[in-house]
Amino acid sequence: MIVDISNGKLAAQIDTKGAELCSVIGLDGSIQYIWQGDERYWSRSNPVLFPIVGKLKESKYRYDSKEYFMSQHGFARDSEFALESHSQDRAVFVLRSSAESLKVYPFNFKLTIAYKLCDREVEVSWTVENVDEKEILFSIGAHPGFNCPLEAGLSFEDYRLVFENKEFAFREFLVDGVRAKKEAFIVEQPLKLTRELFKDDALVLSNIKSHKITLESVKSLRKVVLRFEGFPYLGIWSKGDGDFVCIEPWHGIADDENACGDFREKQGLMALKPREVFACSYFIECA
Repeated sequence: MIVDISNGKLAAQIDTKGAELCSVIGLDGSIQYIWQGDERYWSRSNPVLFPIVGKLKESKYRYDSKEYFMSQHGFARDSEFALESHSQDRAVFVLRSSAESLKVYPFNFKLTIAYKLCDREVEVSWTVENVDEKEILFSIGAHPGFNCPLEAGLSFEDYRLVFENKEFAFREFLVDGVRAKKEAFIVEQPLKLTRELFKDDALVLSNIKSHKITLESVKSLRKVVLRFEGFPYLGIWSKGDGDFVCIEPWHGIADDENACGDFREKQGLMALKPREVFACSYFIECA
């Protein structure tokens, strides 16, 4: 089911499957900011990554001596969320653990995702609640895909990413979805978008100091500004000749190629004691 929200400046749509933000249109110029999906490149628009970010080594892990299998980025993106509340400019969606989720993830949880429009900005809020009797372990991440170019007559290569600060980061190189090596990485300022940039899969960065990244072109006034704070990892990705770029703040990361498979040892996991709650937000400004 598609849920609509609007505020006179932006109109957004969220699919209850995955609670996925699938459209944001600027009402002053009918500009579509969100990638609409294309099977040739990437069929999604903005999936939430939960309860893992990235890929598990051999797509499996162990917890309390039992083996579990889980696909890349977890199951939330393919799950049907319940619409908890809906007003003109805000919608709230909930996913709870179930008999099916317990087959691949042995924890009871409540995941709440809220979208709110304020002026030309979309606020995306996540809440993870431990409703289990034991500690739960999880990761969560964003994967918003933006049209690039944003306007007709421009090309992917006309765009760049402007980081709030100069960045001396670390890059995690992926091989078949898992981390194979880590190197120091100086982020160009601005970072020009080219197809070559993604020849080795996503740019997966850590030690990022910026809390704001702008997708822009000197040939256009239209831009996207992503604001986030407290996320330890950042992914930047596109694929083939697809006219999109993803800017992805993460609380979590893919397995290392030498990972032992014990879920308690997985890098990037967060822990919640019974009845504890984790909450965070990020913001998409559509200028």
